[in-house]
This record gives sequence, structure tokens and C-alpha cells, in this order.
Amino acid sequence: MTIWITSDTHFGHDNIINYENRPFRSAKEMDESLVARWNSVVKPEDVVFHLGDFGMAPKEKMIAIFKQLNGKITLVRGNHEPPLSAILDIGFHSVANEIRLQYKHWEFHMTHIPQADLMYDEMRTNMINLHGHIHGKKRASCNRINVSCDAWDYTPQTLDDLMMEYRKQRKGNYD
Repeated sequence: MTIWITSDTHFGHDNIINYENRPFRSAKEMDESLVARWNSVVKPEDVVFHLGDFGMAPKEKMIAIFKQLNGKITLVRGNHEPPLSAILDIGFHSVANEIRLQYKHWEFHMTHIPQADLMYDEMRTNMINLHGHIHGKKRASCNRINVSCDAWDYTPQTLDDLMMEYRKQRKGNYD
């Protein structure tokens, strides 16, 4: 089992293509590509944390897209999520406003919107805020990593890959 992280897929959302200059001609083409990229790395037994803004389409369409995706998917609610009752009908393994996860010697605080760097103790270099919301902007800074699909070639990333990128961008050794 592998742990994967992503956010801001915006399934079914035509306008996100223009807002974020995504390389797709339509929401249908985007959805098909996102599903294919997702399933090219995520296996059915894997765990996926989706950090918000899963999709913007009628519930039936979201259910149909969700059923195509591999993995046991937990959703951290984003700023474009429908009411909780509609989210639960889609099929997520669980839904939360934020999640804290211990992995190896790292502590991850998963949110949709990036948290202020000051909320993290400067002496605790092992605490990282994984977030979405800012789409294609900078991947890693201070104690934050942007996991938006726009920043990662529209493909979920493993925690290990995210930490390698974090260390590379921070030019430090946090092991």
C-alpha cells in the first residue's frame, strides 16, 4: 500500500482550464486525462488524500468520476466542495476539514488552504503543511508543500516523492 496526495482536480469544471491555463480543450478531456494519470500510479489498495476542490459538477457526474478512480480516497474539504451530505454520497472513504498524519519521522498537517508558516514551531523542522488551493504556484516553501495537481503534472504524488522535492527546494537535509 502506498500513500498518495493531490488536490484541486476540479473534475467537471470547464472554467478551471482558462483560470489555470490547463492544457485541455474541455472539461471532458481534462477529466479523462486526470483519471488516466491518477490510475497510472494509484493502485486499488492504495490510500489517497485529496486535499480539496475535488470537482465542480452535478453529484451524479462526480459519483461517475469517483467510481473510476483507484484507491481508498479521503477528502479534506476545499473551498469549492458541495454540502457535506452531497460529498458523502460521492463515495469518499472519509471526509475531514483537516488531517494530521505521522509518516516515518514526519508530521504532516493536511489542509486545503495553506497555513501561515508562523503556526509551526521553527524548531520542529519535521512538521510540514501539505495543502492545495494555490494551484500551479511554487511547490515548496518554508514548512509547506503545495500538492495541487497543477503543480505536479496533474498526477498524485507519494509522500516520499513530496519530501524529496521539499528537501531539494529547501536545500537542506531533514532526515
